[in-house]
Amino acid sequence: MMNRGISVDDCLPKFFKVYLPDDSGDDLELPISFNSFLPKSLPKNVIVRSIYGNIWKVAFRKFCGDSERFVMVNGWKKIVKDEDLKGGEFLEFEFDGSWCFNFCIYGRATCKRLRSSVQITVLDDNDDGFNDDQDYGEEVKSSENFIVLDDDDISDVQDYNEEDTSSEDITALDDADNDDINDVQDYVEEDTSSEDIIVIDDDDDDDDQDYGDDDHADVEKERWRGVKTEKKKKGSSGEHDRQYLDNHMNPFFTVNQHRQIKYNMLRIPTKVITKYGLHFPEFINLIDPLEKNFGKLKRKVKGQTIKGFRSIIRRNNVKLNDKVICELEKEMDGLVREIKVHVIRG
Repeated sequence: MMNRGISVDDCLPKFFKVYLPDDSGDDLELPISFNSFLPKSLPKNVIVRSIYGNIWKVAFRKFCGDSERFVMVNGWKKIVKDEDLKGGEFLEFEFDGSWCFNFCIYGRATCKRLRSSVQITVLDDNDDGFNDDQDYGEEVKSSENFIVLDDDDISDVQDYNEEDTSSEDITALDDADNDDINDVQDYVEEDTSSEDIIVIDDDDDDDDQDYGDDDHADVEKERWRGVKTEKKKKGSSGEHDRQYLDNHMNPFFTVNQHRQIKYNMLRIPTKVITKYGLHFPEFINLIDPLEKNFGKLKRKVKGQTIKGFRSIIRRNNVKLNDKVICELEKEMDGLVREIKVHVIRG
């Protein structure tokens, strides 16, 4: 069973399964009708996260090579045990569009289970145990599938597509504390809810500043420099981008994909905020270019963060040589209630 509608809170697709102990093995098969919501580049592993505090990492595979059937393998029995599932209970799975399934449980009386007696356990999982070309049905050797997310786990799950990495995406407005990277890391370590965030920061050195000391920093930097050089040749920067706006008087900025790909952040430049005197309400709408399919994506502002941007990048299959422009719908007093996203193909 699948819900093709859009949930009021987060506009994310859902499907439902009935737990039947006699038919349940170590794998969970997704409804074929849900395939349209899966990304084109499938992750090797996905995260299953319950609203009751537990998090698991499981492999995501085609079923015996069948291109229309997908399963979560090697871990479903663990989930059943940890959540103490009973026969006839309904499970609601909500997909974030990339690599995370949030789920909750409804009893046989269709009442939503509000809490679980299961205690959260922290287990190390340093070996994902899976290969890209490994199909369901082959023998798979892996470590425990129940984990608590840390930086290595996030990288392992997200790094399935060099042009698209993350579950929940964020636009950030930051007040000069330069702690944006730490803010995101702290969020990952401390938060086990289904919410996602975006960090907005006060650093205007968006294009040239390189963050972190990862092994691929130089390669990524050189590739991004090549993309920037090509864009300069086309003369597509600065005020030239204003032609793509719905209202040429609105503030706007161009997304720095190099930083976003590496750190899962969309930065709203401080100079844009200060120049136009912008401020933001408790809730803000992110308007997807594929509006007929997805409509407005309402995201809650949490402190200095806004939730829910990278799903737009993912759904629109944005490449490194594409240009992503964010148009800020500003009211007379500088209040921004909507951000329109424009994707210009390179």
